Amino acid sequence: NDGSCDFATCAGCLDNTACNYDATATLADVCTYPGDPCDDGDAATTGEVLGVDCSCAVPEVPGCTYDAANNYNPVATLDDGSCTFDPCTSVGCDGADVNGSGQVETGDLLAVLASFGAACD
Repeated sequence: NDGSCDFATCAGCLDNTACNYDATATLADVCTYPGDPCDDGDAATTGEVLGVDCSCAVPEVPGCTYDAANNYNPVATLDDGSCTFDPCTSVGCDGADVNGSGQVETGDLLAVLASFGAACD
C-alpha cells in the first residue's frame, strides 16, 4: 500500500487489473493502468508510458526506419517491415535493397541487371 493506513483503513488501488493494485487496501485511491503516463527517472527521455507489463518506458513507434525508402518514417523506432522502394530510382544506387527484402543481396543485383536499359516512368 502507499502508507496511508489509519488502523483498519488503508488507502490504495482496489482494481486488480491496475498496475498499482493493493490487495491490502480497504479505501479506494488512484489506480494506474497500462498506457498511463509515467516517469522512468531518465532526464534524457520523455513521453514514457506504462506498458502491458506495467513497466515504465518510452513506447516503440513502428514504421519504416530505412532512410532510403519511399515511406521512411523519421520518428519510427521499430522497423515493422513496411518499407517500400521504387526500383527505377534504386537502380544505380550503391548497395540498394532494390527488391525490398530488407537486405542487400544477390537478388538486388539480378533486379538491377534485369532492368538495365529499361525506361523509367
